[in-house]
Amino acid sequence: MYKNRCHFIRVVVLGAVCAGLLRAAAVDDYTYQSLTNLGPRTSSRVLLMNNDTNPTCPIEGQGYHDTSNTVAVGQTYWWHDDTPVTEALNATINVNDLLNLQNGIRHILYQKQSEGVAPVKLWELVECRAGSAASQMAATFNYLPWSSTCQPIDTNICSVPPKIPDVWTRGVADSNGIKQVAVILMRASLDSAIYSPLYEDGIGEIYFDAVNLLANSVNSHIAVEVATDVASGGSSEESANNANGIGSETDMTKLAWQRMPCEVFKITKGGGCDRDATNDGAQEVRLSNTAGRDNQYFRIRVCVNYQGPIRFRIIRTDIKIPRFVDYQDVFLVDNIIASYPPPSASLAPTGIDSEGEGWAKIGRVGAFTEPLISVGLDGAKPRMTYSANTNGLPPFIDWKASVTKSEFVYRWHYLNQAYGN
Repeated sequence: MYKNRCHFIRVVVLGAVCAGLLRAAAVDDYTYQSLTNLGPRTSSRVLLMNNDTNPTCPIEGQGYHDTSNTVAVGQTYWWHDDTPVTEALNATINVNDLLNLQNGIRHILYQKQSEGVAPVKLWELVECRAGSAASQMAATFNYLPWSSTCQPIDTNICSVPPKIPDVWTRGVADSNGIKQVAVILMRASLDSAIYSPLYEDGIGEIYFDAVNLLANSVNSHIAVEVATDVASGGSSEESANNANGIGSETDMTKLAWQRMPCEVFKITKGGGCDRDATNDGAQEVRLSNTAGRDNQYFRIRVCVNYQGPIRFRIIRTDIKIPRFVDYQDVFLVDNIIASYPPPSASLAPTGIDSEGEGWAKIGRVGAFTEPLISVGLDGAKPRMTYSANTNGLPPFIDWKASVTKSEFVYRWHYLNQAYGN
Protein backbone atom coordinates (compact mmCIF):
# COMPACT_ATOMS: atom_id res chain seq x y z
CA MET A 1 0.00 0.00 0.00
CA TYR A 2 1.13 3.51 -0.70
CA LYS A 3 1.62 5.61 2.42
CA ASN A 4 -0.10 8.99 2.37
CA ARG A 5 -0.44 12.31 4.15
CA CYS A 6 -3.05 14.98 3.60
CA HIS A 7 -4.06 18.45 4.72
CA PHE A 8 -6.58 21.15 3.88
CA ILE A 9 -4.97 24.37 2.80
CA ARG A 10 -7.75 26.84 2.17
CA VAL A 11 -11.43 27.53 2.12
CA VAL A 12 -13.28 30.27 0.29
CA VAL A 13 -15.96 31.95 2.38
CA LEU A 14 -18.82 32.84 2.27
CA GLY A 15 -21.99 32.32 0.33
CA ALA A 16 -24.32 34.05 2.79
CA VAL A 17 -24.58 37.38 4.59
CA CYS A 18 -24.80 37.65 8.36
CA ALA A 19 -27.18 40.13 9.90
CA GLY A 20 -25.63 43.23 11.39
CA LEU A 21 -22.74 45.41 10.39
CA LEU A 22 -21.10 43.26 7.76
CA ARG A 23 -19.35 44.80 4.81
CA ALA A 24 -21.45 44.54 1.69
CA ALA A 25 -20.57 45.26 -1.90
CA ALA A 26 -21.86 48.61 -3.07
CA VAL A 27 -21.73 50.73 -6.17
CA ASP A 28 -19.75 53.39 -4.32
CA ASP A 29 -16.81 52.84 -2.03
CA TYR A 30 -17.88 54.89 0.97
CA THR A 31 -21.33 53.59 1.88
CA TYR A 32 -22.11 52.81 5.50
CA GLN A 33 -23.12 49.25 6.23
CA SER A 34 -26.61 48.09 7.08
CA LEU A 35 -27.57 48.79 10.68
CA THR A 36 -30.59 46.49 10.86
CA ASN A 37 -31.15 43.74 13.44
CA LEU A 38 -28.82 45.23 16.03
CA GLY A 39 -31.49 45.92 18.66
CA PRO A 40 -29.92 46.94 22.00
CA ARG A 41 -26.44 46.54 20.49
CA THR A 42 -26.94 49.64 18.35
CA SER A 43 -25.44 52.17 20.77
CA SER A 44 -22.30 50.07 21.23
CA ARG A 45 -21.62 50.02 17.50
CA VAL A 46 -23.04 53.44 16.55
CA LEU A 47 -22.50 56.90 18.08
CA LEU A 48 -24.57 59.77 16.68
CA MET A 49 -24.64 62.17 19.68
CA ASN A 50 -28.37 62.55 19.14
CA ASN A 51 -31.46 60.39 18.83
CA ASP A 52 -32.75 59.45 15.41
CA THR A 53 -36.14 58.08 14.38
CA ASN A 54 -34.99 56.35 11.21
CA PRO A 55 -37.10 53.15 11.20
CA THR A 56 -34.23 51.08 9.78
CA CYS A 57 -31.99 51.78 12.74
CA PRO A 58 -33.63 53.96 15.41
CA ILE A 59 -31.24 55.49 17.94
CA GLU A 60 -32.44 56.19 21.48
CA GLY A 61 -30.66 57.25 24.66
CA GLN A 62 -27.95 59.28 22.89
CA GLY A 63 -29.41 62.77 23.27
CA TYR A 64 -27.40 65.11 25.49
CA HIS A 65 -30.23 65.38 28.01
CA ASP A 66 -30.79 61.61 28.22
CA THR A 67 -29.08 61.43 31.61
CA SER A 68 -31.55 59.48 33.77
CA ASN A 69 -30.26 56.09 34.93
CA THR A 70 -33.82 54.91 35.65
CA VAL A 71 -34.21 53.71 32.06
CA ALA A 72 -35.13 50.13 31.18
CA VAL A 73 -32.47 47.42 31.20
CA GLY A 74 -30.48 47.55 27.98
CA GLN A 75 -31.15 51.25 27.36
CA THR A 76 -28.45 53.93 27.49
CA TYR A 77 -27.91 57.24 29.28
CA TRP A 78 -25.20 59.89 29.50
CA TRP A 79 -23.10 61.13 32.37
CA HIS A 80 -21.50 64.57 31.83
CA ASP A 81 -19.16 66.55 33.99
CA ASP A 82 -20.25 70.15 34.58
CA THR A 83 -17.40 72.15 33.02
CA PRO A 84 -19.12 75.26 31.63
CA VAL A 85 -18.43 77.00 28.34
CA THR A 86 -16.87 80.28 29.43
CA GLU A 87 -14.18 80.96 26.85
CA ALA A 88 -14.20 84.53 25.48
CA LEU A 89 -12.97 85.33 21.99
CA ASN A 90 -12.66 89.01 22.83
CA ALA A 91 -14.12 91.56 25.23
CA THR A 92 -17.63 91.28 23.82
CA ILE A 93 -17.99 87.83 22.21
CA ASN A 94 -17.97 84.46 23.98
CA VAL A 95 -17.68 81.10 22.21
CA ASN A 96 -21.34 80.28 22.84
CA ASP A 97 -22.42 83.52 21.23
CA LEU A 98 -21.44 81.78 18.00
CA LEU A 99 -21.83 78.09 18.87
CA ASN A 100 -24.22 76.01 20.96
CA LEU A 101 -21.91 73.88 23.08
CA GLN A 102 -23.20 72.08 26.17
CA ASN A 103 -21.55 71.90 29.58
CA GLY A 104 -18.99 69.18 30.12
CA ILE A 105 -15.66 68.12 28.64
CA ARG A 106 -15.91 64.47 29.75
CA HIS A 107 -18.91 62.41 28.74
CA ILE A 108 -19.67 58.71 29.26
CA LEU A 109 -22.50 56.75 27.67
CA TYR A 110 -23.65 53.89 29.91
CA GLN A 111 -25.90 50.93 29.25
CA LYS A 112 -28.28 49.95 32.05
CA GLN A 113 -27.93 46.43 33.42
CA SER A 114 -30.22 44.40 35.66
CA GLU A 115 -30.84 45.38 39.28
CA GLY A 116 -27.70 45.23 41.39
CA VAL A 117 -25.37 44.99 38.39
CA ALA A 118 -23.12 47.92 37.52
CA PRO A 119 -23.83 49.65 34.20
CA VAL A 120 -21.57 48.95 31.25
CA LYS A 121 -19.53 51.87 30.01
CA LEU A 122 -19.88 52.17 26.24
CA TRP A 123 -18.42 55.41 24.84
CA GLU A 124 -16.16 57.87 26.65
CA LEU A 125 -15.35 61.35 25.35
CA VAL A 126 -12.37 63.11 26.93
CA GLU A 127 -11.62 66.81 26.36
CA CYS A 128 -14.59 66.97 23.99
CA ARG A 129 -17.68 69.15 23.86
CA ALA A 130 -21.15 67.97 22.88
CA GLY A 131 -23.49 70.22 20.99
CA SER A 132 -23.73 72.19 17.78
CA ALA A 133 -20.38 73.61 16.75
CA ALA A 134 -21.35 75.52 13.61
CA SER A 135 -24.41 77.68 13.83
CA GLN A 136 -23.28 80.43 11.50
CA MET A 137 -24.17 80.88 7.85
CA ALA A 138 -20.77 82.41 7.15
CA ALA A 139 -18.71 80.45 4.64
CA THR A 140 -15.78 80.51 7.06
CA PHE A 141 -17.52 77.79 9.13
CA ASN A 142 -17.74 74.11 8.20
CA TYR A 143 -20.39 71.79 9.57
CA LEU A 144 -21.57 68.23 9.03
CA PRO A 145 -24.94 67.57 7.34
CA TRP A 146 -27.76 65.76 9.14
CA SER A 147 -30.63 63.42 8.33
CA SER A 148 -34.30 64.38 8.17
CA THR A 149 -34.95 62.04 11.13
CA CYS A 150 -32.25 63.57 13.33
CA GLN A 151 -33.61 64.77 16.69
CA PRO A 152 -32.63 68.15 18.21
CA ILE A 153 -30.56 68.70 21.32
CA ASP A 154 -33.53 70.29 23.11
CA THR A 155 -36.69 68.29 22.46
CA ASN A 156 -39.01 70.98 23.81
CA ILE A 157 -38.40 73.44 20.98
CA CYS A 158 -40.23 71.62 18.20
CA SER A 159 -43.59 70.07 17.60
CA VAL A 160 -44.04 66.42 18.47
CA PRO A 161 -42.26 64.44 17.20
CA PRO A 162 -39.37 66.92 17.20
CA LYS A 163 -37.54 67.27 13.93
CA ILE A 164 -34.70 69.31 12.53
CA PRO A 165 -35.55 70.61 9.07
CA ASP A 166 -33.30 69.55 6.21
CA VAL A 167 -32.98 73.14 5.04
CA TRP A 168 -31.71 75.51 7.70
CA THR A 169 -32.83 79.12 7.55
CA ARG A 170 -31.22 81.91 9.49
CA GLY A 171 -34.46 83.06 11.10
CA VAL A 172 -35.04 79.84 13.06
CA ALA A 173 -31.47 79.07 14.03
CA ASP A 174 -32.13 79.45 17.75
CA SER A 175 -35.31 77.35 17.75
CA ASN A 176 -35.05 74.38 15.42
CA GLY A 177 -32.17 75.12 13.10
CA ILE A 178 -28.53 74.15 13.01
CA LYS A 179 -27.93 75.15 16.63
CA GLN A 180 -29.84 71.96 17.50
CA VAL A 181 -27.70 69.55 15.43
CA ALA A 182 -25.44 67.70 17.85
CA VAL A 183 -21.91 66.55 17.04
CA ILE A 184 -18.69 65.88 18.97
CA LEU A 185 -16.32 68.84 19.12
CA MET A 186 -12.75 67.64 19.72
CA ARG A 187 -11.16 70.51 21.60
CA ALA A 188 -7.75 71.99 20.82
CA SER A 189 -6.05 69.70 23.32
CA LEU A 190 -3.70 66.75 22.86
CA ASP A 191 -5.75 64.96 25.51
CA SER A 192 -8.86 65.11 23.32
CA ALA A 193 -10.00 61.56 22.52
CA ILE A 194 -13.05 59.44 21.73
CA TYR A 195 -12.84 55.97 23.32
CA SER A 196 -14.97 53.13 22.00
CA PRO A 197 -16.68 50.39 23.98
CA LEU A 198 -15.04 47.01 24.48
CA TYR A 199 -15.93 44.77 21.51
CA GLU A 200 -15.81 41.11 22.52
CA ASP A 201 -16.61 40.00 18.96
CA GLY A 202 -14.00 42.22 17.35
CA ILE A 203 -14.21 44.92 14.69
CA GLY A 204 -14.50 44.72 10.94
CA GLU A 205 -14.22 48.35 9.88
CA ILE A 206 -14.49 51.75 11.56
CA TYR A 207 -16.27 54.66 9.88
CA PHE A 208 -16.83 58.26 10.91
CA ASP A 209 -17.34 61.72 9.46
CA ALA A 210 -15.09 64.64 10.40
CA VAL A 211 -14.30 68.20 9.40
CA ASN A 212 -12.42 71.21 10.78
CA LEU A 213 -14.67 73.91 12.28
CA LEU A 214 -13.11 76.97 10.66
CA ALA A 215 -12.57 76.82 6.93
CA ASN A 216 -9.79 79.42 7.02
CA SER A 217 -7.56 77.85 9.69
CA VAL A 218 -4.26 76.02 9.46
CA ASN A 219 -5.47 72.60 10.49
CA SER A 220 -4.08 69.78 12.57
CA HIS A 221 -4.27 65.99 12.35
CA ILE A 222 -6.56 63.25 13.58
CA ALA A 223 -5.72 59.54 13.98
CA VAL A 224 -7.36 56.20 14.77
CA GLU A 225 -5.73 53.64 17.06
CA VAL A 226 -6.73 50.14 18.22
CA ALA A 227 -5.77 48.13 21.30
CA THR A 228 -6.15 44.38 21.85
CA ASP A 229 -4.61 44.15 25.34
CA VAL A 230 -8.07 44.61 26.83
CA ALA A 231 -9.96 42.52 29.34
CA SER A 232 -12.86 40.40 28.17
CA GLY A 233 -15.97 39.69 30.17
CA GLY A 234 -18.18 42.69 29.50
CA SER A 235 -18.55 45.15 32.34
CA SER A 236 -15.93 43.55 34.61
CA GLU A 237 -13.17 45.65 33.04
CA GLU A 238 -14.62 48.97 34.09
CA SER A 239 -17.55 48.60 36.42
CA ALA A 240 -19.10 51.63 38.05
CA ASN A 241 -19.40 51.99 41.80
CA ASN A 242 -21.60 54.93 42.66
CA ALA A 243 -24.99 56.23 41.63
CA ASN A 244 -23.66 58.13 38.64
CA GLY A 245 -21.68 55.14 37.39
CA ILE A 246 -18.30 56.77 37.95
CA GLY A 247 -15.96 54.53 39.86
CA SER A 248 -12.73 52.60 39.55
CA GLU A 249 -12.02 52.29 35.83
CA THR A 250 -9.32 51.13 33.47
CA ASP A 251 -6.83 53.85 32.53
CA MET A 252 -7.45 53.86 28.80
CA THR A 253 -4.28 55.81 28.07
CA LYS A 254 -2.13 52.91 29.29
CA LEU A 255 -3.37 50.37 26.75
CA ALA A 256 -0.97 49.36 23.96
CA TRP A 257 -2.47 51.51 21.23
CA GLN A 258 -1.52 50.82 17.63
CA ARG A 259 -2.05 53.49 14.98
CA MET A 260 -3.97 52.43 11.87
CA PRO A 261 -3.82 53.57 8.23
CA CYS A 262 -6.96 55.37 7.10
CA GLU A 263 -8.92 55.44 3.88
CA VAL A 264 -10.12 59.03 3.43
CA PHE A 265 -12.87 60.30 1.14
CA LYS A 266 -13.99 63.84 0.39
CA ILE A 267 -17.79 63.93 0.42
CA THR A 268 -19.24 66.92 -1.38
CA LYS A 269 -22.73 68.35 -1.20
CA GLY A 270 -24.95 66.64 -3.75
CA GLY A 271 -23.42 63.20 -3.31
CA GLY A 272 -19.94 63.50 -4.77
CA CYS A 273 -17.19 61.28 -3.42
CA ASP A 274 -13.49 61.31 -4.20
CA ARG A 275 -10.57 59.68 -2.51
CA ASP A 276 -8.42 62.24 -0.75
CA ALA A 277 -5.06 61.63 -2.40
CA THR A 278 -3.25 63.69 0.24
CA ASN A 279 -4.58 61.73 3.21
CA ASP A 280 -5.51 58.32 1.81
CA GLY A 281 -3.51 55.60 3.52
CA ALA A 282 -2.06 57.98 6.08
CA GLN A 283 -1.90 57.20 9.78
CA GLU A 284 -2.47 60.87 10.58
CA VAL A 285 -5.24 62.58 8.62
CA ARG A 286 -4.98 66.32 8.10
CA LEU A 287 -8.41 67.93 8.35
CA SER A 288 -8.04 70.90 6.06
CA ASN A 289 -11.32 71.75 4.39
CA THR A 290 -11.88 75.28 3.07
CA ALA A 291 -15.19 74.66 1.27
CA GLY A 292 -17.32 76.18 4.07
CA ARG A 293 -20.77 75.30 5.38
CA ASP A 294 -21.75 71.69 4.55
CA ASN A 295 -20.26 71.81 1.06
CA GLN A 296 -17.59 69.23 1.86
CA TYR A 297 -16.40 67.01 4.68
CA PHE A 298 -14.24 63.92 5.22
CA ARG A 299 -15.41 60.34 5.61
CA ILE A 300 -12.73 58.21 7.22
CA ARG A 301 -12.68 54.41 7.10
CA VAL A 302 -10.28 52.07 8.88
CA CYS A 303 -10.06 48.39 7.98
CA VAL A 304 -9.40 46.34 11.13
CA ASN A 305 -10.86 42.84 10.54
CA TYR A 306 -9.94 41.54 13.97
CA GLN A 307 -11.86 38.80 15.78
CA GLY A 308 -11.44 39.00 19.53
CA PRO A 309 -11.67 41.63 22.29
CA ILE A 310 -10.61 45.03 21.00
CA ARG A 311 -11.09 48.77 21.45
CA PHE A 312 -10.40 51.80 19.29
CA ARG A 313 -9.95 55.48 19.91
CA ILE A 314 -9.95 58.65 17.80
CA ILE A 315 -7.32 61.15 18.90
CA ARG A 316 -5.68 64.43 17.95
CA THR A 317 -1.95 64.27 17.23
CA ASP A 318 -1.05 67.97 17.11
CA ILE A 319 -2.40 71.46 17.71
CA LYS A 320 -1.45 74.16 15.20
CA ILE A 321 -3.36 77.05 16.77
CA PRO A 322 -3.62 76.61 20.57
CA ARG A 323 -5.09 80.05 21.30
CA PHE A 324 -8.70 78.92 21.96
CA VAL A 325 -9.50 75.46 23.29
CA ASP A 326 -13.18 75.47 22.21
CA TYR A 327 -12.80 77.41 18.99
CA GLN A 328 -10.62 77.84 15.91
CA ASP A 329 -8.39 74.71 15.71
CA VAL A 330 -11.12 72.25 16.69
CA PHE A 331 -12.61 69.23 14.88
CA LEU A 332 -16.20 68.11 14.42
CA VAL A 333 -16.81 64.33 14.50
CA ASP A 334 -20.08 62.46 13.99
CA ASN A 335 -21.68 59.24 12.70
CA ILE A 336 -19.16 56.84 14.24
CA ILE A 337 -19.78 53.22 13.25
CA ALA A 338 -17.83 50.08 14.18
CA SER A 339 -18.83 47.06 12.12
CA TYR A 340 -18.66 43.45 13.15
CA PRO A 341 -15.75 41.50 11.68
CA PRO A 342 -16.69 39.46 8.61
CA PRO A 343 -17.64 35.86 9.32
CA SER A 344 -15.11 33.22 8.41
CA ALA A 345 -14.71 29.46 8.45
CA SER A 346 -11.67 27.22 8.70
CA LEU A 347 -11.05 23.61 7.73
CA ALA A 348 -8.39 21.33 9.15
CA PRO A 349 -7.47 17.67 8.58
CA THR A 350 -8.86 15.19 11.01
CA GLY A 351 -7.20 12.05 12.35
CA ILE A 352 -3.76 11.59 13.85
CA ASP A 353 -0.34 10.63 12.54
CA SER A 354 0.20 6.91 12.92
CA GLU A 355 3.12 5.55 14.84
CA GLY A 356 6.25 4.27 13.19
CA GLU A 357 8.83 5.76 10.92
CA GLY A 358 9.86 5.40 7.31
CA TRP A 359 8.03 2.61 5.49
CA ALA A 360 6.37 1.56 8.76
CA LYS A 361 4.30 4.75 8.89
CA ILE A 362 0.88 4.37 7.33
CA GLY A 363 0.06 8.06 7.33
CA ARG A 364 -2.76 9.98 8.96
CA VAL A 365 -5.16 7.56 10.63
CA GLY A 366 -8.80 8.61 10.32
CA ALA A 367 -8.14 11.13 7.56
CA PHE A 368 -10.38 9.27 5.10
CA THR A 369 -13.69 7.48 5.12
CA GLU A 370 -11.79 4.30 4.24
CA PRO A 371 -9.24 2.86 6.67
CA LEU A 372 -6.68 1.96 3.98
CA ILE A 373 -6.16 4.03 0.87
CA SER A 374 -4.78 2.78 -2.42
CA VAL A 375 -4.43 4.30 -5.85
CA GLY A 376 -7.24 2.26 -7.35
CA LEU A 377 -9.73 2.79 -4.52
CA ASP A 378 -12.95 4.57 -5.52
CA GLY A 379 -15.33 6.45 -3.23
CA ALA A 380 -12.90 7.34 -0.46
CA LYS A 381 -13.45 10.87 0.85
CA PRO A 382 -11.28 13.03 3.09
CA ARG A 383 -12.48 13.90 6.56
CA MET A 384 -12.11 17.35 8.08
CA THR A 385 -12.78 19.38 11.19
CA TYR A 386 -14.74 22.57 10.72
CA SER A 387 -15.00 25.77 12.73
CA ALA A 388 -16.86 29.00 12.08
CA ASN A 389 -16.32 32.49 13.45
CA THR A 390 -19.26 34.88 13.42
CA ASN A 391 -20.75 37.43 15.81
CA GLY A 392 -23.30 37.45 18.60
CA LEU A 393 -26.25 38.25 16.38
CA PRO A 394 -28.91 35.66 15.54
CA PRO A 395 -27.33 32.89 13.41
CA PHE A 396 -28.80 33.76 10.03
CA ILE A 397 -25.89 32.13 8.23
CA ASP A 398 -26.50 28.66 6.87
CA TRP A 399 -22.96 27.45 7.40
CA LYS A 400 -23.52 24.19 5.50
CA ALA A 401 -24.31 26.21 2.42
CA SER A 402 -21.77 28.93 3.00
CA VAL A 403 -18.42 27.22 2.49
CA THR A 404 -17.56 26.91 -1.17
CA LYS A 405 -14.52 25.93 -3.21
CA SER A 406 -12.69 24.24 -0.38
CA GLU A 407 -9.45 22.68 -1.58
CA PHE A 408 -7.95 19.36 -0.48
CA VAL A 409 -4.27 18.71 -1.07
CA TYR A 410 -2.74 15.27 -0.78
CA ARG A 411 0.45 13.37 -1.55
CA TRP A 412 1.66 9.81 -1.24
CA HIS A 413 4.19 9.32 1.54
CA TYR A 414 7.85 8.69 0.70
CA LEU A 415 7.34 8.56 -3.04
CA ASN A 416 8.76 11.15 -5.34
CA GLN A 417 5.35 12.46 -6.43
CA ALA A 418 4.06 16.01 -6.64
CA TYR A 419 1.17 17.44 -4.68
CA GLY A 420 -2.21 17.16 -6.37
CA ASN A 421 -5.75 18.40 -5.93
